[in-house]
Amino acid sequence: MDPRSFATIVAENETELARLRELVNRLSDSDLKKPLTDGWTVAAALAHIAFWDQRCIILLDRWERESVADSATDEDSINDALLPLTLAMPPRDATAWAIQATEELHRRIAALPAERAALLLSMPESIWLPRSDHWAAHAEQIEAAIAV
Repeated sequence: MDPRSFATIVAENETELARLRELVNRLSDSDLKKPLTDGWTVAAALAHIAFWDQRCIILLDRWERESVADSATDEDSINDALLPLTLAMPPRDATAWAIQATEELHRRIAALPAERAALLLSMPESIWLPRSDHWAAHAEQIEAAIAV
């Protein structure tokens, strides 16, 4: 359960989305190929963000049609399986997908009715609404890699 208010989460998401947009806009083709940890590259990390945000969009769609339910995952195994796919993706496609998915998810979260947002935030796995933490962690990782 996230202790932040829904309004705070939306504002933090907006701030980190703007940061991510600005970062992506200044990345060169060379920057996108820079290595991160564990075999990831800058472009692969952006595709990773897009994947998880797209998953959130799908869950929001499902929860609109059906009842809200926890959707636990083994994130490490999914990330490990995702790595080869993200590395194979053309870097500029990864950046475009990252921005498209983050913007769409932010719009969807910000538009949630208060009752639905409260329900989602009350779930044990409420990481799906406060996306700013995930975006910020990867933005920091990318900023450190391109500063070298």
